[in-house]
Order: sequence, then structure tokens, then C-alpha cells
Amino acid sequence: MLTPISQRPRFPYYWRVTKVRFRDLTGDGLPEIVWELFTSGGTGSSPSLKGVDRWNGQSAARVFRFHNVDRKPPPDFEYVIGVSWRIVGAVDGGLAEIETSESLHRSDDGTCCPSAYRVTRHRWDGTTIAPVSGSETIEDQ
Repeated sequence: MLTPISQRPRFPYYWRVTKVRFRDLTGDGLPEIVWELFTSGGTGSSPSLKGVDRWNGQSAARVFRFHNVDRKPPPDFEYVIGVSWRIVGAVDGGLAEIETSESLHRSDDGTCCPSAYRVTRHRWDGTTIAPVSGSETIEDQ
């Protein structure tokens, strides 16, 4: 089961579980474990990890992973800092989706004030929770 983690990754602070929810995102009638890890002692630009695991009664299998340091910025932006996510209700009668929002910064933007956000929807595709084709949008601020 998920518990607070005390590990020393390449960053000078510790990870901690901040949220755990249970939602059926695969349509099999059983809830998946939806969780978030944040760094304690970090800043708004510190790493975070979000994920979804399927539980079969004995072990968990990861079906979604979203790490804010994995993502590259689109052209015209220098870096990606924050990421937020939410579970949105069924779209067009389908399964519930995960919507991620990442702050996109140009070289002269402060960490508080991104120039835009990249919003992407993710949905169960039968094997994993993957980005929905054509769902990524860039929303200027």
C-alpha cells in the first residue's frame, strides 16, 4: 500500500504522498488507485509525480505516470514548471479522463507567471491511460 516515502533521489529533499483517491478509470467496475507524490522541502518548481495503479488483490500495476520533469516545452518556450491534474467526468458517454495542465515559461517569465499552459486529456486505451489524440492545447495567458 502507499505510504510516505523517505528516499533520497537526485534531489536534496524527500518525497511524500499528498493525495490518494479511488476511481474507476478503466471501465472494469473496480476502482484504480490514483495518487500524487510531491517533494517536501522543495519549491513550486520542484519535482512531482502523479500516477494511477490497477490493483488485482495482490499487487499493483502502473497504468499512468506523469512526472513534471519528463516533459519538454513546445517551441517558443524555455521550460515547463508546474503541473496540475484533475479527473474529469465521462466525455461523450465514455470513460472518465485525466486532464493535465502544465505551466509553460519563456526565458523572461517568473516562476509565478507563465506565458501559457499546455492542457492535455488522457484516457484508458485498453492497456494504459494515454494522451487522447488531438487533445493537447496551448492556452495563452
